[in-house]
Amino acid sequence: HVLARDGWGVLMVDFDLEAPGMTHFFADLIKQRRGMVERDSLDLLLDAKEGLSAGSDPALIPVSLEEYIVNVDLSRDWLDEREGGIPYKNGRLDLLPATLERRSTTEDRDYLNRMGDLDLTTIFSKLGPGHKFGEHVRKYLIAARFESPGDKLFTMRTPVKAAYDIVLLDSRTGLNEIAGLCIGPICDAIIICTGLNAQNIAGTRYFMSRAGLLSEKAKPYAVVAGPIPVWHTRE
Repeated sequence: HVLARDGWGVLMVDFDLEAPGMTHFFADLIKQRRGMVERDSLDLLLDAKEGLSAGSDPALIPVSLEEYIVNVDLSRDWLDEREGGIPYKNGRLDLLPATLERRSTTEDRDYLNRMGDLDLTTIFSKLGPGHKFGEHVRKYLIAARFESPGDKLFTMRTPVKAAYDIVLLDSRTGLNEIAGLCIGPICDAIIICTGLNAQNIAGTRYFMSRAGLLSEKAKPYAVVAGPIPVWHTRE
């Protein structure tokens, strides 16, 4: 919200497939948009898996993620709606949720069945595509465009197709296939959120070590620690 308020185009992706908390946070909004969005982040991964097996043809990578995306309304106070204003400088906030109520057709499969179809364990096995799959998913996010107001002085048309400035991935906690996908080939930098107790501190260090973040060649990362346990003194 802060990034979108400041004029950035932001896409939030809920890749915490087994505990999609971000999707739950926006549950009311998702229900309001029912019928407008019929696919979710798991569908995106399944589509990417199918596209990779078809030879990773760039023509098969969708430019628009409209069928996956739920747009989050921004406060009117954050938008430039004045006559003669600069609307293309307004921010945007979109969500790619992890679960949606499925359409009532015989072709639909429930969430657990689709998780089985994805089969990340096989993807990251010795004979699986591994990081090639992550790199392919990354192409989907880089290629994504949304409709945005254009500046007629420069583009001679309105609207235009704009790319997201920032994509935020919500990964599953710990060391597992989906976390490896998110912290590996897809992302440019990592934000590690942890608690300040002995279990979390030890687990976070183990995670950082196994993920290669303690080496000199590690990708950029930041550790956000908190909240401070209530039984600690102010000091």
